[in-house]
Amino acid sequence: MDKLQKNFKRVVFNLSNCNDNYQKYSYHLNYESSKYSQDKLVRIMMSYLPKFALTEEEYQIMKEEETELDILEKAYSRFVKGNIARKGDFGELLLFLFLVSYFGSDKILTKFLLKTNPQKQVNGFDAIHFSLENDIPIFWFGEVKFYKKFSDALSDIVNEINEHITDDFLKQEFSILVPHIELNKGKELLKDTIKEKVDFRYSSLDEVQIKIPALITYESIIVKRYSQNNEEFLKKIESEFQKKFNSINKQIINKKVNIEIIFLILALEDVTQMKKDLENELQKH
Repeated sequence: MDKLQKNFKRVVFNLSNCNDNYQKYSYHLNYESSKYSQDKLVRIMMSYLPKFALTEEEYQIMKEEETELDILEKAYSRFVKGNIARKGDFGELLLFLFLVSYFGSDKILTKFLLKTNPQKQVNGFDAIHFSLENDIPIFWFGEVKFYKKFSDALSDIVNEINEHITDDFLKQEFSILVPHIELNKGKELLKDTIKEKVDFRYSSLDEVQIKIPALITYESIIVKRYSQNNEEFLKKIESEFQKKFNSINKQIINKKVNIEIIFLILALEDVTQMKKDLENELQKH
């Protein structure tokens, strides 16, 4: 785990987990001088942006040949400009940080390279990652809703998951993934293994292990009421999270046994302000 990933876990705390019905993980930030640390999260997100927006090969070449400012400008240039509320790049960056920091999965496709229009989002899953568990390839196809209201986020993300886990959609996603796999530098055999695993002319989709991490942000009443991570705050926020968990358990997702759904819930204070802060950082370059 590199320094930025460690710093992410020093700002974003996992409070509780629950495995009934669906896997569920809750997260909150810390406070400093009575202020919820969204500014620190923004700083970490922007620091990690090059590794999110650039391929590993691009990043390593630029590290050797370009200045840090050049690298940042190249990464920033790939973000959609315009309507802050409707753009999804920031949510995808946040999901990326959760997956590499808390779940140890690696990005195997930089979605920005699939854009045909720089001012539009790429359709499909919001993250495409990979891991090996007991030598078994695991594909992480992530979804995220960087929303203010939990109920809206939950409804939308469940609808998307149900649309995206059909056989036809998954096979289409794999057909896009395979030509763009970014596992290089000594991992050629692993890349060949992945390609063979998802060659559905001969193999079965039912045998492919898939995890769907679904990240939901929301504005928390409890976060707004408190100014430090004391015992009372933790009890109140845990109770709030449990209510969210109960809402998740009521959702119906028509998944096969080889697909695992993992909900990640992040309590924020002001989503609109956080998006503005991220956009302001983007506009500096």
